[in-house]
Amino acid sequence: MANKRVNTKLSTLAAAALALAIAAPGAHAFGTGGYVIGSLGSTDIDEGGESDFGSETSYKGAVGVSIANSLAVEVGYTRLGRFDARGRPDANARVDGVQVALLAGAPVGPVTLFGKAGFYHWDSRVRGEDFDPGDVDGTDVMYGAGVQFTLPTPVGVLLRAEYERFDNVLGTRADMMSVGVGVHF
Repeated sequence: MANKRVNTKLSTLAAAALALAIAAPGAHAFGTGGYVIGSLGSTDIDEGGESDFGSETSYKGAVGVSIANSLAVEVGYTRLGRFDARGRPDANARVDGVQVALLAGAPVGPVTLFGKAGFYHWDSRVRGEDFDPGDVDGTDVMYGAGVQFTLPTPVGVLLRAEYERFDNVLGTRADMMSVGVGVHF
């Protein structure tokens, strides 16, 4: 039930960002040119309501380019973390990969609200005392929403907070919340 509410809120926020982006064609949601950003956060791998792997520190780096006033394409590396299985101290999984996403956003006052959707090609090394499935990988859908603020500085420093969901990583979903700092170029 809670997951359905999160999905509904996320879908509403993404739809609102896209509607604002279409309604404000003269505004530059992601600046002009490109940007580079690094983020730090926390990821929870969830299986059926209770996480089997718990939460883990995650990080990512990305390069983006504005392709229209309210659209950007972003490519980056994301490490969701190294997760220890609950109740199985001998079992763990490391998950990282590359993501490609389209961002649609709209300036609202001093901030930009955005939605994003794309693909995450992930790789995982799963280990345990009595099992060793080895490397597992896949390419799955990812989506999210966030808010971005560009400081009025000569280099265009940007601050970002976002939520992302990666579907079907290790056969379940992974939710990442992060904050980041970047620069426009």
